[in-house]
Amino acid sequence: MSDEEYVDIDQDEEGSGPLDENITDLFDVVISDPTPADKRAHHNALERKRRDHIKDSFNTLMSCLPTINSYRCSRAQALKKATEYIVLLKRKNNKLITDIELLKSQGLMMEQQVTALEKVRTTSLFAADKDLAAAETSGENVKVETVEGSATNTVVGASGSNHGDGLDMEVTTGGDTDAEPAQKRTRLR
Repeated sequence: MSDEEYVDIDQDEEGSGPLDENITDLFDVVISDPTPADKRAHHNALERKRRDHIKDSFNTLMSCLPTINSYRCSRAQALKKATEYIVLLKRKNNKLITDIELLKSQGLMMEQQVTALEKVRTTSLFAADKDLAAAETSGENVKVETVEGSATNTVVGASGSNHGDGLDMEVTTGGDTDAEPAQKRTRLR
């Protein structure tokens, strides 16, 4: 390659194509330096915007605090009151969390009690039905009467002899406490 070819290539790279003209136009716009007055005005506008944002943020903070009634309190007072209020809310939140945990544990205990009572009720009904079936198969006279009142599903009493006197038995069904009356009482004779 000769020196002329290098020169031609360099001239082509500088070129006068349409893209090269657009690029130089863009650089002319970007390269222009702002004057010191423009820089100062831009800085002042940014600083004013920052101060307005801080002022609005403090006003919003003060409006959220129940202990501050006036917008005339200082920013230091607002920050102090906000800190106190946050500590108070954290304490309340922790108390509510412990209350929730306590209620959950009480709920589990109550569910266990209900399960146990249902199990007792089921076994009591099964025992009463078993005693009734035994009395019927033994050939004794069985009289069933329903009486309102009393408590749990248990055999209250059984008496009798094998001499044909009969078997007296009282079975109650329904409530579990004295405050809650039983649904029905069955007397077997």
